[in-house]
Amino acid sequence: FHPTSEPEKKTTLPMFNKGSIGFTQRIENIKFDLLVYAHTADERSVSKNRKIKVHLTPRFKAATIEIISPEYTKIKKTILPYQFKNTKILNGSKIRYTLQSNRPLKTSEMIYQKGLPSQKSFDMPVLDKEKDSVSVLFQPDENGSVDFQLFDESGIPSKEPLKGSITMTYDIKPNISIDYPENNSFVTQDFKLEAIIRASDDYGIKYLRLHRGLNGVYSQPKIISYEDSPRSVEEHIPFNFMELGVSEGDVISFYAEVYDTFPVEPQMASSDVIHLIVVSVEAYNNFLRERASIEDIEGKYKNLLDRLQEAIDEQKELNKQIEKLQKEMVAKAAKGDN
Repeated sequence: FHPTSEPEKKTTLPMFNKGSIGFTQRIENIKFDLLVYAHTADERSVSKNRKIKVHLTPRFKAATIEIISPEYTKIKKTILPYQFKNTKILNGSKIRYTLQSNRPLKTSEMIYQKGLPSQKSFDMPVLDKEKDSVSVLFQPDENGSVDFQLFDESGIPSKEPLKGSITMTYDIKPNISIDYPENNSFVTQDFKLEAIIRASDDYGIKYLRLHRGLNGVYSQPKIISYEDSPRSVEEHIPFNFMELGVSEGDVISFYAEVYDTFPVEPQMASSDVIHLIVVSVEAYNNFLRERASIEDIEGKYKNLLDRLQEAIDEQKELNKQIEKLQKEMVAKAAKGDN
């Protein structure tokens, strides 16, 4: 046998006698069209020529997936081997699929199925420098499946199923809380307070706004901006009530808002409103003394309750012992023992 157009590359193999079946031989690893014939050892008898037409189909060799997240997230693009499984991406991301075949390709196709009957077909052009590779960049907008079909340079399609799926995730709104001070706390006119505000977001914080009010009237908010879009922040905001000129009986209120980096219209969240009641130094000291006295009384009362409980437990134990002795005496009397 030899390639149909290259008789000089002839290969001759011995054939094996299988009796009634005849003579046999195996030709392996055929990658091109062959011309085959058989003859006797002395070549006096020669069979007719037979042509073997090789039909090659493209097969998948390797694949990669490149995920390009939205610019506002500041997440670097990633390129990973693609295993034709489920891929989770943030809404607004783009995906680039690159597939490599065992044969030079003419073109390929990807079908993005978003649910019957909604689907889109994307051409996957052949890469100029790598004729056996194709690629496509697209931006999905819903959960769905993807199906790939390779076509070699003769237009023959691949037969193996190449399927995957896409699951969309979404940017959620941020969280914010005022961890100190507690709501409805008392403060004196000469007290210096440092409020603690914590905020977080899944893809980055753009800025905070602190709203401060006196007796229900709020001033312009204080804005704290972030250039590097951190995912969590902790701010310590000072309050100097002497400089604010507050009076006894005033109520100071404040709350905070956080805005994330979501484009066009950032998502916002607000903390609970904290109310602080301004009292005089003398009134605050009296309050502390009364609280200390109450705590002292509570402590003494607790000690009395503990001692009383101990006495009750001791009495219960004595009662058990007396009951046991009584039962023993009754048993002895029944037997006639002195």
